[in-house]
Amino acid sequence: MFIPLQSLSSPVDFSTQILILPSISKGNVPQLACDLLIASLNLHHVGYLDSKHLVPVVGGRERGERGVSTPIEVFSSRELPITVVLQRSPVLKVRLQTVKRLSGNHH
Repeated sequence: MFIPLQSLSSPVDFSTQILILPSISKGNVPQLACDLLIASLNLHHVGYLDSKHLVPVVGGRERGERGVSTPIEVFSSRELPITVVLQRSPVLKVRLQTVKRLSGNHH
């Protein structure tokens, strides 16, 4: 479930956006590539996704912003048709089957 930031002046329309969703891997290369996109395209933090199925992590915000980073956040731009979902931690092993079922991946 998407949870928008309370500070947004208007809802984000994702209907025309290109979604970039990195996979979690060793070395964090996909996440680092998304961090680079977020910084170079000046994407803004617009919300986060429910993270009850992910390993809990908390870190400092980027670019000196106030607050903390969470396990899975959404970044977007009103000028560019790009939305990045940045997942910073893996799925909890005890929730893996639930996530597979929810995603339609039953293998």
